[in-house]
Amino acid sequence: MTLKPFLPLSLALLLASCGGPSLPIGEEDAGLGFRPLQLQDGETKLYVEDYLLSEVESVEWPKGLTVRYQKDSAIYRITGRMDAPLGTVTFHAADGEYSLL
Repeated sequence: MTLKPFLPLSLALLLASCGGPSLPIGEEDAGLGFRPLQLQDGETKLYVEDYLLSEVESVEWPKGLTVRYQKDSAIYRITGRMDAPLGTVTFHAADGEYSLL
């Protein structure tokens, strides 16, 4: 049995598998997806530029947290304790909303 008939099919499958992603993933979506924020005892620093590339217009924080924003270095200083065991912070930017667990 000769393998010549399978060569074009094999090449076509190889080329199809080397294509780009089927769904467009933005840089910010890729950055936020798998990095949850773990609150520390005392104060937690959130460097917003580690998570977003866009300028943040407003933020919604979980209940129970107190947050101060240090504008010169784009750091959110988070203290307190959330009312629930898990929560999300939502960043509102010009190009959409981004949530962080």
